[in-house]
Amino acid sequence: MIWRAKSGVVASVVTSWHTSSGARGSPDDLEITVQITLEVDKCIGSGSCEMMAPEVFEVGEDGLAELLDASPGSEMESKCRSAEESCPTQAIVVEV
Repeated sequence: MIWRAKSGVVASVVTSWHTSSGARGSPDDLEITVQITLEVDKCIGSGSCEMMAPEVFEVGEDGLAELLDASPGSEMESKCRSAEESCPTQAIVVEV
């Protein structure tokens, strides 16, 4: 699913803690979800985000970044942080 808006924030999703079954569990059973915010108004279409995290970002036909997954699993945190750091306009925010 692509989260897209003509202007402003594309996606801002609440960080969630849950087990794979959705039930409450011990802290060892909890999964951290990374929260990604993309501000399309700041995007200049450099494509660095897609190079760093192609599972999460894609440059669309209009030349601007699109968010493929606003709430990827914790295993994507490193790639998403790289995308955030490589964005020349600071259009990406990663929160855990």
